[in-house]
Amino acid sequence: MKRILAIDFGTNNTYFSVTTIGGSVIPCNFFSGGDNDKGIDSACLRFTKGSRQGQIAIGKKALNYYGGASDDDIQDAGMVLATNFKPDIEISEDARQSSICFLREALKLYQQNDKTLNPLEMDVIFGVPSEASDSYKRCLAHIAREAGYGNIRLLDEPFGALSSYQDECSDEAVEAMINDSVLVVDFGGAILQKGKILHSWGDMLLGGRLFDDLFYEWILDQIQKTDKTKTEQSLIDNNEDYYVRTVQSRQLKEEFSEFTVKYRNETFDPFFDNRYHLSMTWEEFMRRATMYTPSESFMKRTRISTALKNTRFTTSGTIDLIGWFRDELRRGFVEKNIPFNSIQKTLLAGGSSKWAFSRDICSEILPQSQIVDCENVFAAISMGLAKYAVIKRGAENKYQKLLDEKDKFINSQVELIEGSLTNVDRIKDIANELFNDFALPEMKQYRQNGGKISDMESQIRDSIKNNTAQIKEILQPLFENNGMEFDLVIPDRLKKWFKDCGISPKDYSFGTIKFNVSSFISQNPDFWAGDTIAQALSSSVTDVLLTFLTLNGLLKSTVTTLFGKKTTEDFIKKTDFSWFKSALIDSEIERIRKNDFIPKFTDRFLEFTRGFVNKNKNVICKLTREFVESEVEKYKKVIDMETEL
Repeated sequence: MKRILAIDFGTNNTYFSVTTIGGSVIPCNFFSGGDNDKGIDSACLRFTKGSRQGQIAIGKKALNYYGGASDDDIQDAGMVLATNFKPDIEISEDARQSSICFLREALKLYQQNDKTLNPLEMDVIFGVPSEASDSYKRCLAHIAREAGYGNIRLLDEPFGALSSYQDECSDEAVEAMINDSVLVVDFGGAILQKGKILHSWGDMLLGGRLFDDLFYEWILDQIQKTDKTKTEQSLIDNNEDYYVRTVQSRQLKEEFSEFTVKYRNETFDPFFDNRYHLSMTWEEFMRRATMYTPSESFMKRTRISTALKNTRFTTSGTIDLIGWFRDELRRGFVEKNIPFNSIQKTLLAGGSSKWAFSRDICSEILPQSQIVDCENVFAAISMGLAKYAVIKRGAENKYQKLLDEKDKFINSQVELIEGSLTNVDRIKDIANELFNDFALPEMKQYRQNGGKISDMESQIRDSIKNNTAQIKEILQPLFENNGMEFDLVIPDRLKKWFKDCGISPKDYSFGTIKFNVSSFISQNPDFWAGDTIAQALSSSVTDVLLTFLTLNGLLKSTVTTLFGKKTTEDFIKKTDFSWFKSALIDSEIERIRKNDFIPKFTDRFLEFTRGFVNKNKNVICKLTREFVESEVEKYKKVIDMETEL
C-alpha cells in the first residue's frame, strides 16, 4: 500500500508529513531533516562564485550562514538568499526557480534520513491557498514535478486544516467535513459548508511579513537606547537588514505571540542577538500594530511595498494591522451576504492563530461559534493533508462499494415485498384459514336454513367488514421476520448493508409512510370489504347449484344458452332454492374449498397484491434510493475536495 507524502509549502515555513494507511492511528511525523518542530524555514541560499560555486543551503542553515557572513564574504561567494518566494511563483521566474531549488534540496535532505522515501512511489499531496488561481495551481504542480515529486495532487489548505482534527476515515469525520459550517481563519478566511468552500478570501498583502517588520522596527528602537550606532541605515549599509528583519525578528515575533497568548498582562523580557535586553508588553504591541509604518528596508526590498503604500496607508501615514485583520475577516461575510451566526465552528490555523488578537476578534464577530485550536497550528495543514489523503482513500473504497451494490440492493427491497406478498403456498394457507373462519360457518348456516345464495354472500361480506383485526392477524405470516412491518424491515436491512460496506449504521425511517398489513388493507378497501372472499365463495356455490340442477334435469342447457350464463347465474343467486341445501354435503363443501374457492381466491389475491406492489414499489425504491444516495453523495463530496489538475 502506498505511503503518503503531504507537503505544506509555506511562505515562512514548509512542513512535511508522511503516513501510511492502516491501523487506528495515523502516524504523522516531521522528518528528522527538518529544522525544528515547526518544520523547515522556506529559505534557499545559493553560492554563485568562489570555491563553493553551485552549492545550495536551505532552511535555518541557509539563514544562519547568510546572517553570519560579512559583506565581503557575501560578495566573494556570490551568495543569493531567497525567502518568501511562494506567494510570487505565478508572477516571478526568480520565485519559481527558488521554489524548485528549495523543494529539491529539501527532498534530498529528507532522503538522507529516510532511505525509503521516494515521492515517485508515493501519493504526494500539496496544499494550495483556496483563493489561488488555476494558473497558480498549474505553476505549483510544475514546480513540484521539476523538483522531483512527480505528478502531485492538490488540496485547498482550508480542507487540510479541517482534516487535521478529524479521525482517519471514521463516519464522524466524514460527517463533520461535509456537514459542519466551519470558518478557517488565517489572515483571511474560508467558509466551508457541505463539503465545499462556500467562500474564500484574503488579502495577499496582509500577513506575517508585516508583523516581522513591525518587530524589526520595535527591536531597533530598543537597541538604539543602548547602542546608538545600530540604526536601520547602518544595517542596510552592512547588508544586515534583510537577515534581521526576515529571520531574527520573525523568531522573536513567534516567541512573543506564544508568550502573550498565555501571559498577556506580563512583560516579555528576551535577549536579542545575545547582547541586547528587550522589554515588550502586549499594550505596546497593540499600539504599534494599530499605528504601523513599514520600515525603509521593507519598502526597499519587498515587492508588495508599492501596492501596500497605494492601498493601506491611512491619512496619518500609518496602517492599522489589527483593524485590517478585523475588516478582512468581516469582508468575506459581507461580500456574499453570509450570516455571521451561520458558523458552527471557527478553526484557527496558521501563524495568525498564535496571536491573541485573532481569538479576540473571532469571539467578537462570531460570539456563537465554537473556537477550535489545532493541536499544532504550524503543522496543522501538512498533518491535515496527510489525514485527508487517508480519509479520501477510505471514502473512495466505501463510495465504490456503494456504487457497485446500490442498484442490486434497492431492487432487492422490492423483491422482498413482492416475494413475500405473492408467495403462493402462503396465500393458499391464508385462503384455507379465511374459508374456515368466514365461509364455512355461513355455508353450514345456509345448509341448515336454506335461502338465497346472494344473502349468504352478503353475510360473508359483512362478517369480514366487522373483523378487520382478525383479517390482519391472518395476513401477518405474509410479512417477513414473524410479521415485522416492511417499513421496519427495510431500514434494518439498510443498517446491515451499510455496516457490510464499512459505514456505521444509523436509524433510518420512512416517516409516516407505512408498508404493512394496515396500509395493505387500507389501500385496497374494496378487496378487504369482503368482496373477494364472498364473490369467490358465491361463485363456487352457484357453480355447484348449476351442476346440481343440470344433472337432475332441472335446468336445460338451452335455458343457459337462451338467457346467457351470467343472467342465469344472477337469477340463481337471487332465487330462494331452499331445497338446494341438501346438495351442500360435507364432501361437496370440501370440493368447493379445494377445487374452486382456494384457486379462485389465490388468483384474485395475487392480482390485488401485485397491483399493491406495483403501486408502491416506486415509492419504496425512491425512499430506499434516497437513503443510499445520501451516503454515496457524502463520500463523493469528500473525494471531490481535491483539486483536479
